[in-house]
Amino acid sequence: SVEEFGIGYAPLYPDFLLRRMSRDFSPEILVEAGLALKDQRGAIRDRFRGRVMFPLHDLSGQAVGFGGRLLQRQEAGSDSTLPKYVNSPETPVYRKGELLYNLNRAKAELSRSGTAYVVEGYTDVIALYQSGLPTGVATCGTALGEGHFGLLRRFATRAILAFDSDEAGARAAERAYSFHERHPVEALVLVLPEGLDPADLVRERGPDAFRQAAEGAIPLVEYMIRRATRDVDTEDPEARAQGVQAGLPIVAGLANRVRRDEYAALLADLMGVSTDSVQFELHRIRPSQEAATPEARPGQPRSPAREVEKEALKLLAQRPD
Repeated sequence: SVEEFGIGYAPLYPDFLLRRMSRDFSPEILVEAGLALKDQRGAIRDRFRGRVMFPLHDLSGQAVGFGGRLLQRQEAGSDSTLPKYVNSPETPVYRKGELLYNLNRAKAELSRSGTAYVVEGYTDVIALYQSGLPTGVATCGTALGEGHFGLLRRFATRAILAFDSDEAGARAAERAYSFHERHPVEALVLVLPEGLDPADLVRERGPDAFRQAAEGAIPLVEYMIRRATRDVDTEDPEARAQGVQAGLPIVAGLANRVRRDEYAALLADLMGVSTDSVQFELHRIRPSQEAATPEARPGQPRSPAREVEKEALKLLAQRPD
């Protein structure tokens, strides 16, 4: 795995890389490339020191940046304010919002399987790879964004967001919600067992446990609705009404009418209320859009759903029993 992923090490010396690369490159170029930086006194030194190094590759396999993780044994004796991870800054060749760690290796298998596991850390990706799950990818020290989905859509049809904690998963889901409808990638959320990250899960319970958990991943919008209403006491009428109000903005934000109707029915089912009441509230907060879809008038073609309603009413009128 060290060789496959090109993992290396940056010694603690402040000029270990500078001294070796300055033979061929000026300090200014090394600063622009994100390999060196200027300190408060204006002196140039290595950006990465005392860290395990993970090269970040573009789709063609070219290294365009690095992620450096502080070694555990050094943390106790070093400045406690040092961040656990340091990543390359954005440069002319590295834009973190447009790059996914390991996508250059995973893209071939992704084109076959269609399913990408989006995780938080480089070591999660490597642990999945070691366990026979080669389609793990990770963001590079930044939040999951639309640029990442733009990359995934080229190779995958499903993206399973497998984050270390429910809070991290919720933040990622909220960000993905804002743009997921613009990309033909089905987004699902995998809530891992408490206290486990993907690397822990495959190490302690094996790859089959991770696959089984991934099969239980739920659609992103369903996850958000369930999370928004998870503390609602469905035995209390007032609480049910509040739960509907908590879930409505999520449903109303969907551009696709069919998806809105489906998730309105889910919200109603979760809260133990009628779908009609949820639809009524939905129409109240989407008046302009709903007005653009006029009700069927006499002489106009009816939707299949309206035909069913019409036939049901005819039967009811003829056979009340």
